[in-house]
Amino acid sequence: MPLKTLLSKIKRLPKYIGASILLTFMMANPSFGYSFASIVPTADCDASVLSIDFNMLVDPRYSYRIEYHISLIPTDGSAPIVFEDSITDPSPENSTPTITEMLSIEGLYGSFVGSGWAKLYAQPHWVTEETLWQSPDIDTFEFTCEEPKLCALSVDLSCEVPPPPSGNFACDKPIDRLSMIWNGNEDILVTAWKGEPNKDELLANNVAVAVGEELTINGYAGSPNDVYWEIYSAANGDKLGESVFHLSCSDDDMDGPEDCGMPQGNGKRNNSDLINNWLLEGMTDAQGSFDCTVAPTDSFPSSQACTVVKGSNTEVIYGYRVTNLGDALDSIVVTDSLLGIVGGPVSLGTNEVAEFTAAGILNGASSSTTIASGNIANLYCEAVDTISVNEIEAPQKSKKSKKSKKSKKSKKSKKSKKSKKSKKSKKSKKSKKSEKSKKSKKSKKGGKSKK
Repeated sequence: MPLKTLLSKIKRLPKYIGASILLTFMMANPSFGYSFASIVPTADCDASVLSIDFNMLVDPRYSYRIEYHISLIPTDGSAPIVFEDSITDPSPENSTPTITEMLSIEGLYGSFVGSGWAKLYAQPHWVTEETLWQSPDIDTFEFTCEEPKLCALSVDLSCEVPPPPSGNFACDKPIDRLSMIWNGNEDILVTAWKGEPNKDELLANNVAVAVGEELTINGYAGSPNDVYWEIYSAANGDKLGESVFHLSCSDDDMDGPEDCGMPQGNGKRNNSDLINNWLLEGMTDAQGSFDCTVAPTDSFPSSQACTVVKGSNTEVIYGYRVTNLGDALDSIVVTDSLLGIVGGPVSLGTNEVAEFTAAGILNGASSSTTIASGNIANLYCEAVDTISVNEIEAPQKSKKSKKSKKSKKSKKSKKSKKSKKSKKSKKSKKSKKSEKSKKSKKSKKGGKSKK
């Protein structure tokens, strides 16, 4: 019977009978369109969540309940992951609601094939029973979640101050060799003279010296007390000035290994017009020599706190130990806030270690921060560590040795004077005795003649 004819006949029945027949028809006939429009499962790998959007075509006057059953079958053959639950009374606010169910799955890593079914129950607000409206299968879906890479990189920063040069050095003329480290702010050319420029012998001409580089000049034996180095800019050749070094062993700031790393170049009288940007690195005199830089050892710096003398320009060796406890890392670079890039790029597998060392010159307290960074696929990974170097005041320089030399020289001089005085006295006495003897003989001779 056509629907139109059926409805016209219902209208002729009593109202309560017509309403009952209409309600029964609506509950029994799903063709009214109360159903799932789509069921869309989506995997959020980073959050380890499987979300399901139940998109529905419903009547807002109805209450609904959803039952679902979903199986995730890993492609590696391991046991399926099954979810069964229901969403009670979603009570849609419009005719096309979307109900989202979030399924948390711990360790959602690997490839999966998913399938299942969902049931939609509806219940009008004026009745007490619900009716199953639809029970479709969920379309098969597939997804793959890659396990996130583990970043577990660490860097440990250590330091060491090399011991001062060993041996007993007492400055004794003539000084024949000077070694200095250039501590200026630009690369230079140096012309070294065995005395004054254009007057005494030329020992080195236009020697290129970079910032931080050591320059050694030999052949100073027999030079005057002050020797000159002319300093020119390596960039344009302009003369920047001169440095003067006093080689008589009387410059207290340049006469032994205790002066290693001290600024030099302004002469014995500390002339401010001279370039004082050199650091003492070593010298050779008539008796021996010393070098400030100690030969490196095979040991890795192990101290977590170092100390330098204030104003001493002390060499500090830094150690960088990089450890990778996570997944393999590529392009690892170690950067020091004071010294720049000190290691890398290198690659480290899980549990592998790389060690680097670098040297810096400090003249006081300092703090250094190190960053070790690398890449895991597209993931940036880094580690940070910091170390501090403390400072102490410079101890007073001992003058005992020089005083002792002066004392010995003084005693020798007094002894010499005493010896000369003694000889002179003896000579004088002898001379007087001789004259007295001659006089006595003459007197006797004269007496005899008279007789």
